[in-house]
Amino acid sequence: MPLAQYLNFCEGKAHLDLLESKEVSAKLEEAGFADGLRIKRLVKSLPDELRFLLTEESDEPDSSIFEGFFSIPEAEGDRKKARKHQQNEPEHSPGPDSSTVPPPNVSAVVVDTLADGFRLRANPDYQAFPVAVKASVAYADGSGKPSWSQFDFSPSDLRTTVENCTLEFTENRLHIENWNIESSVEVTGFDPRRELDSRIRTVSYASQD
Repeated sequence: MPLAQYLNFCEGKAHLDLLESKEVSAKLEEAGFADGLRIKRLVKSLPDELRFLLTEESDEPDSSIFEGFFSIPEAEGDRKKARKHQQNEPEHSPGPDSSTVPPPNVSAVVVDTLADGFRLRANPDYQAFPVAVKASVAYADGSGKPSWSQFDFSPSDLRTTVENCTLEFTENRLHIENWNIESSVEVTGFDPRRELDSRIRTVSYASQD
């Protein structure tokens, strides 16, 4: 068996993520593919000229030598084509009528990111003003729900501008009443080197009655 083919088999199965069970190991040993580590070390230690003489030059690995031992994985392009074909297949059952699909929820608040803070402004597409707005803000820490510390910031350290609404700012929580189409709140003075994580919830006055 050519040395280049032997090395191709020993190294190629690892690069192709081929699993080797006990049955496969037995088949490999019967075919002479046993203890390839020592041979690989020997070839790697040879001078380049001698190694090129013993091994064949090849731009692409020869996967044909794996046939009969492993299942050769599909090429990445073939897998993408198969997935795209499945996605483009029509559904067997008719989809819902677009007239019966409920419209997406429209938030009453739009958030603008500023260099050292944020701005809350009314969403002109919202149709049920006025509402109450509850928001919390903290420095992002990579978790899904970062915690706030009094050593991070406090309302007294920040600059707050309020228009056409009533704001109560305690610790890291904002409670805004009478939020309407002309309302806005701007808070700046945060550390510009850190990312802010904000959570906003609106409450309809009708639901409070």
